[in-house]
Amino acid sequence: MIKTESDYDEALDIIAALMEMPSLSEDDSDRLDILVTPVNAYEDIHHQIPAPDPISIWNFS
Repeated sequence: MIKTESDYDEALDIIAALMEMPSLSEDDSDRLDILVTPVNAYEDIHHQIPAPDPISIWNFS
């Protein structure tokens, strides 16, 4: 469970290391799957990305 920013940073470091591996063992693949869900949940609460303004989207294109 990710409760603090430190927990979150540690989980991201582990995820990054696993993603950089050329291939994953079954255990590493399971570990990645297990970490992604709580990281996403933590981000949904603490690192929300605001929806863009529709006018800005129109002007950007």
